[in-house]
Amino acid sequence: MAKYYSRSKQKFIDIATMTDQHVRNAFIEKCKHEPAEDAIYAQQQEERASRLQDKVIELEKTIRKLNNQPTVTAEAYDVAWKKIETLERHKKDLRQSLDDVLIDSNAKDKRIAYLEKLLQAKNFVFSEIPNTPENLEMLKL
Repeated sequence: MAKYYSRSKQKFIDIATMTDQHVRNAFIEKCKHEPAEDAIYAQQQEERASRLQDKVIELEKTIRKLNNQPTVTAEAYDVAWKKIETLERHKKDLRQSLDDVLIDSNAKDKRIAYLEKLLQAKNFVFSEIPNTPENLEMLKL
């Protein structure tokens, strides 16, 4: 059985034994002490609005701090941009030079290998010529 505490009688009373008028009065009394859902919702919304207002104030302070900090001028930005472009071009030129050196290096390696083959071939070609002063003179010519 559900019981209700009666302040006037200062004891718990079974709700089933109460008259309808007493139940209504108890209900009204209970509603006075316990906030209604609308009141609870309004209070929650008020607390939420207060928290949001605190956040807005905090954000406004942050924005004021940021606005007070020195900013980069357009001229400084242009100078930095031009320097970046210059460095990019310099990087590109260096990359091209490196590629040229690597290509030249490969070409030189190929030429050296070719000349070494030719020299080896010439050694075999001249191996049959006798080593006399006349033949040496002919080879020089």
